[in-house]
Amino acid sequence: MDYNFPNDKRYNSFVGYFKQKYGERLQKIVLDAGFTCPNRDGKVGRGGCTYCDNAAFHPAYSTAGKSLHQQMDEGIEFHKVRYRTTEHYLAYFQSFSNTYAPLERLRELYVEALQHPAVVGIVIGTRPDCVDEEKLDFLADLAGGKAMQGWTRTLEGPDGQGSERHAPVVIVEYGIESCYDVTLNRINRGHDFETARRAVMATAERGLDMGAHFILGLPGESRQMMLESCQMINELPIRSAKFHQLQIVKGTRMEKEFAALRRRSTTSFRELNPLGPHPQCRTPPPSRQPPPGTRHLARPAYLIYLQISSSGNFVRIDSCRVESVYFLYSSRARFILCSGVMWNVYSDDKCDKSHGVPKKMVIFAKFLLRDADIC
Repeated sequence: MDYNFPNDKRYNSFVGYFKQKYGERLQKIVLDAGFTCPNRDGKVGRGGCTYCDNAAFHPAYSTAGKSLHQQMDEGIEFHKVRYRTTEHYLAYFQSFSNTYAPLERLRELYVEALQHPAVVGIVIGTRPDCVDEEKLDFLADLAGGKAMQGWTRTLEGPDGQGSERHAPVVIVEYGIESCYDVTLNRINRGHDFETARRAVMATAERGLDMGAHFILGLPGESRQMMLESCQMINELPIRSAKFHQLQIVKGTRMEKEFAALRRRSTTSFRELNPLGPHPQCRTPPPSRQPPPGTRHLARPAYLIYLQISSSGNFVRIDSCRVESVYFLYSSRARFILCSGVMWNVYSDDKCDKSHGVPKKMVIFAKFLLRDADIC
């Protein structure tokens, strides 16, 4: 079957979809509007999801202490470094549950974001147990042009002739994470899959554009379970899906569970994740000798942990002296194991020119588990 996806890809990307529909790229600007979650504040639980460290996946310009317009201005400057020709943006309410507030508060925040001259729509990340009929009706009115009369934006249009919109783009993205109640309970999600299904159906009934997020590799889920969940996902009337690989982030409850399992068993990784490590990954032998594939460097190297500031410059956060590196992948983006720490690294020539050290890599993800033996 030929789906005619853009750029000969086997899937319809978020960017490709909007280029086809509106004739131009619409870039998300991540916002932190100061929300929380019902499984953090005690309504349905405490401590949040066991894997979650919200600070680990939103950029430095997005902090709750700044106004929405300040975050958007800084976010636009941040993305202009890479996407110089982008003119219009989507305000992405990402941090925590962005419908977990009274309707009047939500109306105030969404309208404020849409008043920014470069913003043509909003993307609302939330939990399926944080929506109700009243909130969904308001979002439908917003998407239908009833809630902000007189609002207009001009996009390039699929034919390049310009297209004037009298209603903002409105997208709801639900964090469903798993189709299995036993998994949702284990990760302290605070809702079941039926709650997610009901929220998705109610959203679809109002004609709202909607997506869902899922995590692959959650504790206890086998490869077969993940494959079988595809059918359950296909039965949902969603228009987009995002699949995240599980990452065990330092400081989370899941990291502590993983560490406790490692202390009790040499097969703890499989206990936590039945898939086991990636076939290309190898477990260092008990003798702590360097694993096969280790590259001994002719002179000491440095792993540099950098972060990109709102102005597009690299800011040095931390560094680590390394004498040998075990490369698990040969592509540009790769995982490496060094000094007992697993890093996600990304080579970058700009960093090489900025810091005169022998071997440099830009680290975009914090190390996942200190003293990890299993990659």
